[in-house]
Amino acid sequence: QEGKGHGSTSTAGFGAMRSGGLNGRRKKLNLDNAADAAKLRAMNPDFDELMDTADVDYRTMCRTSADFATRFLIPPLVDPARSFREHTNSVDAVCWGPEPGRFVSASHDGTLRVWDAGLGGKCTDVLKGHDGGVYHCSVVGKSRHVVSCGTGSRKNVLLWSWPEKKVTSDLKGHRRSVHHSAVSPDGSSLATTDQEGVVVVHDLERGVSLLQRSLHVGVAHGTAFCREDRNLLCTCGRDGAVNLLDLREAGRPFWELSSMIANCVAVRNCLGIARAHDGRAVHVVDFPGQHTLFSGGADHKMKKWDLRVATTVPGAAPCAAEFLGHTSPVRSLAVSPDGRLAMTGCEDG
Repeated sequence: QEGKGHGSTSTAGFGAMRSGGLNGRRKKLNLDNAADAAKLRAMNPDFDELMDTADVDYRTMCRTSADFATRFLIPPLVDPARSFREHTNSVDAVCWGPEPGRFVSASHDGTLRVWDAGLGGKCTDVLKGHDGGVYHCSVVGKSRHVVSCGTGSRKNVLLWSWPEKKVTSDLKGHRRSVHHSAVSPDGSSLATTDQEGVVVVHDLERGVSLLQRSLHVGVAHGTAFCREDRNLLCTCGRDGAVNLLDLREAGRPFWELSSMIANCVAVRNCLGIARAHDGRAVHVVDFPGQHTLFSGGADHKMKKWDLRVATTVPGAAPCAAEFLGHTSPVRSLAVSPDGRLAMTGCEDG
């Protein structure tokens, strides 16, 4: 369901309404006054329903409303076609591999496993290289490489060659566990985010770090390159912010930048949306176009943003749309290549 939802309306919105008077004077309507309440009820057919939920946000309504399931229908359970069970600890990520019909899984047991989807769940290879758990894996464009990231202060970002399935590069730049990675559309760059809120951009061809920037307070949960422009990068984190970087400007000293960017760098290091999900953690972002960004957060919502109206002032970037239906934090999302569909996944299953 797309829209603002019942939980996002506050009593302040009605309290701030005013009626016209003589000589342009405006009277503030008082919700405790029966006559004023009747006037607002006449102006707004949904007044009573909105007031009943005005102080209850959507996140609370998911947990407490007895009729939530009738408003947001939960789809029936679907049994899996095949199960793959050789990991000895939780699995945090999967991706289709460079070879057709095979996929890669990353686990807290410290391994990556390669599976043949057509062989009844058979594991064909076990890749070991990380010192601890592996949090994420992805394929690097058409270069037949796989990148993985995980826990620890060393060997936390590894680049694997394919089909040899050997580590070709141990990418540096992070002191703490790396939680997520994203590959640029042309496969030349890799962005990684870590437990300290640091974002590092790597040159995959040379295996060197191009940029290292602290963008978040606490864990930086995710990052994504813009599909239309490899120089645009967004990140999200536990601090509730979605930050935006133009890599063409990020490596230059602020005195060489235009005044607007220079002033922003001096204050916040980057452009972005503060409190994107009402101050709660933002777990995932997708960046399908130069002007469009999607985010999923701990307020149980997916949000769509129009970056043409985003600013550096906290709370000043209006959300273009909110998508409801989940009953717990949204942990993953993916926008289709044509931009018409979006999928979300979260802790409610």
